[in-house]
Order: sequence, then C-alpha cells, then structure tokens
Amino acid sequence: MLPCNNLVDCSVTSNPTKIEGETHEVLNELVIDRGPSSYISSLDLYANDSLVTRISADGIILSTPTGSTAYSLSAGGSLVHPEIPAILLTPICPHTLSFRPMILNDSMELKVSVPTKGRGGGFVSFDGKGRIQLGLGDEVVVRASKYPFPTVLSQPMEWFDAISRTLRWNTRAADQKDWAGRDADDKDDELDEDGAAKGSKEPEFDIDFEDEMDSVRDSGYSGSSSTA
Repeated sequence: MLPCNNLVDCSVTSNPTKIEGETHEVLNELVIDRGPSSYISSLDLYANDSLVTRISADGIILSTPTGSTAYSLSAGGSLVHPEIPAILLTPICPHTLSFRPMILNDSMELKVSVPTKGRGGGFVSFDGKGRIQLGLGDEVVVRASKYPFPTVLSQPMEWFDAISRTLRWNTRAADQKDWAGRDADDKDDELDEDGAAKGSKEPEFDIDFEDEMDSVRDSGYSGSSSTA
C-alpha cells in the first residue's frame, strides 16, 4: 500500500511590513509558545480569515495526523489515522478548563496572530527546527500542502500494530501478586466454615511485653498533673 501522509505549509508574516516570509513544510507539528516570557500567551486564531477564538495558554500545537503520535499526544491530543485529511489543534496548558483539543478539516486556512496590544510575543518552530521569534502583530499562516508525503505500508492494519507496539495502546500491565504472595487468581480458593481460605494461617506477631502491671508505657499524659 502507498498511502499519502499530509504535510502542511507554514509561513510567517511580520508586522508592520506584512511581507510573507519563507514557507516551511511540516510533517509532524508546528508549535507556537511563549518562550522564556513569564506572561501567558495570547493568540488570535482565524479560520478562513474569520476569528475563531482568542487563546490564553502557554502555546498551541498544530499537527498533522502523522504528528498526532508525537508532541500533540503528550499534550492531550487524540490519535488520528494518517490517511484522515485533518489538522489537529492542541492547546499547551490552556488557562480555561473547557479549551480542549480539536480536529479540523485541512481544507481550512488557519492563521495564528499575536495581538498588537498583547503583553508579549512568542516563538514558532517547525518540526522542532527553525525557531523564529514572533513580535506583536506577527502572523503564522498554516495550510495543507499540495504535495502529500507517500509512505509504504506492508499491510492495512500496520498503523494499529505500530501504536500498540510502540505506545502500548490499550495494553494493561500484568496482574501483581497480593501481599501474601499468592496470585490474584488464587483469591477464589475454597473457604472453611469460618470464611477463611483453607490451609491459610493467621498472621503471628512476636512482640514481647513484660508483665502488664510492671510495664511502663509513656503516653505523654500524667494523671497527677491533670487539673480536672
């Protein structure tokens, strides 16, 4: 099989020149973050030139389905099959509980803008490379590439096998032994008339005390000093 993995083209437009810079082809993800700034990022997200929302977070990840198993997954994004034509929007530490990852149609042209009256700028990187500083008013445009990236699959289910093997998707660890050293499956052994497992012994405690009348136990309380 020769499925095609989607790429996205990304470009940065600087303010105030409004000149679109070099186009970067991204296979996994585009990351916009606040960098070393102590302020939370404020970013305006547009889809087809219409304002969608203002983002307050440490940053955002815009990833391809191929990149859904990378940084986006670590930030809480979904796993997406590589043949689905989509762009994933995953916030990084958002300031609102309701801001959840979204899967968008890759036919949309997305634009992320740094507000001109924001507290600070940010940084953008492309597949972890080419880090560029963003100033107030700068924009990052993201659109699906016209040239998808073909890959070779030996079988149709290889993607599911890969995430199960490398990410241990939906895999449970082996059952641990209980405190007595018995397997968990042995808990259903036959019980005697007292309700205890047959052949089991009560735990023995080897603690030596002197005669209770002669032993001294300091509880921190003295009756002679009581004012009651």
